[in-house]
Order: sequence, then structure tokens, then C-alpha cells
Amino acid sequence: MKCFPIIDEKLRAGVSIEKLAKEIQEEHGERTDIKRDSLIRALYRYKNDIPANQLADRGLPAHVARKLEELKGDIDEIEELTLLYRLQRQRIVTAMEQEEKIQFLTKDTRKEFAEAREILMALAELKMKLGILEEAPRKFEFGVTHREEIAKLEEHERKKLGPIAQIILRELESLTTDDIIEADYELLPSEA
Repeated sequence: MKCFPIIDEKLRAGVSIEKLAKEIQEEHGERTDIKRDSLIRALYRYKNDIPANQLADRGLPAHVARKLEELKGDIDEIEELTLLYRLQRQRIVTAMEQEEKIQFLTKDTRKEFAEAREILMALAELKMKLGILEEAPRKFEFGVTHREEIAKLEEHERKKLGPIAQIILRELESLTTDDIIEADYELLPSEA
């Protein structure tokens, strides 16, 4: 084919094979002795023999790239997870207020805490993937293992715990030994 150098260059540049087959037959008047589908198959076989590093990286098709750009600006995942966590915190406060009214701890409140934890973990994982957060989130361990130690916490330590934990600490301080807490817990190793 006399037009081979032109077609080869266009093929390596990423021009569609169907367009090239049409150009070969209609514009250059070559390979008109075979059906266009046969020419297309031959061009695909030729393209498959070309090393990948010699083919232009065309990236994503234009319609896919446009849709991805639309989606990028659509949702701010960090903002949405933060909002979701704030809503969950409000649910926890509401549940705790309800428990206080009925003077009984419910399983639903534990579920709300678990859900808040899951949201925070998802948020932390996303931030770590994006490089916003270091490898592991900051931890604040104060080593409280007994009710008596709760009263010893300094005010600045209480502030670090956040509003929900402060409410829990107040509730724990007000308990007597006769009160029974229905809760899952994990003992922290006491500080030596």
C-alpha cells in the first residue's frame, strides 16, 4: 500500500481503525478488492503486533472522561461523611436524653455509637488514602480502668474526649455501685 506510512502513523497516534479502513478504501482508493470488515480485522491484527509503548496513550474515551469530570465536582466525600457523623452524634445525644428520661440503658444507643464509630473509621480511612491524615489517627488514651479514676481526670483531658464522651463520664460519675450498666466495654491496661 502506498498510503501505509500515513496509515501507520495515524494508527499509532490512536485514530480509530474503522476511520482508517474507510480512508484507505475511499480516499486512497487502495484495498478496494476486499470487504471493509476484512480490512478492519487486518488493521486490528496489525495494531496488536505493535508494542504498547509505540501506541499513543489515548486515555479514556471522551464521553467517559466528561462523565468523570461531572462526578468529581458532584460530591465531596469528606464533607458528606463529616455531615453524616454530625447527624449520628445528634442521634446519640437524642438517644442518651431518652435513656435519661426513662432511666434505662437501651441497646439502640449502643448501635448508634457503633454506627458513629464506623463513620469515623470510614472518614479516617478516606483521609489516609488522600494523604490528609497520617498513617494512623491520633489516639488519646487516658488509662481509666475504674470508676474512681474517672473523677481524677483533669479538665483539659475531659475536653479532649469530646461532648459525647463527656456526657458518658458525667453519667458514670453519678452511678452508684448498685447501678448495673448494660454495655460492651474493653478494659484499658492500667498505667504503671
